[in-house]
Amino acid sequence: MGSHPDYQDKLVELLQRSALKDREYVASRLDDQTISARGTRIRHVAARKLGKLGGPGVAKRLELLLEDPDWHMRQEAALALGQVGDPRVVPSLVRLGDDEVWQVRAAAGGSLDEIGDVRGTPIWIRLLEEQPHLNRFAVRALRTHGDARGVEPLRRAAAERSFLSGLRYRHAAWAITRRARAHD
Repeated sequence: MGSHPDYQDKLVELLQRSALKDREYVASRLDDQTISARGTRIRHVAARKLGKLGGPGVAKRLELLLEDPDWHMRQEAALALGQVGDPRVVPSLVRLGDDEVWQVRAAAGGSLDEIGDVRGTPIWIRLLEEQPHLNRFAVRALRTHGDARGVEPLRRAAAERSFLSGLRYRHAAWAITRRARAHD
């Protein structure tokens, strides 16, 4: 029954509907080991839905998925953990900063930003340096959280750009420096 395509399509549709509130049912879909692409999609949607539902034990369940061999699953789990917002998962998200897939690193960085933890700084710096299309996110996260480790990478990024395009980077570095001086 679990591998029938119509059943799987209906299950994906059911999981995506916002009315579904049964955490245990959604969590059980994470254990669906169906080999087909639809089975994988069910697990991804279940992780996303579980993050929105939150509740007791959800963070721990999602945290286990950060070790999944499927990088999409690691990405979905990291994003869902950001929605849950449990600060106890921060060390696990920080470890994802070394994931070989940039999308997983970006999801971990986004979740650390949502949780509001400065330990995401090395991930945001790496994204700033390696993923030009994520620069706006990385600059905003670095500026928002104000870790002084972000100042030099921001200045380097500004120096590599024209005056106008480097303004965002210079402003973020200035804001971090100013905040650090105000706390001294």
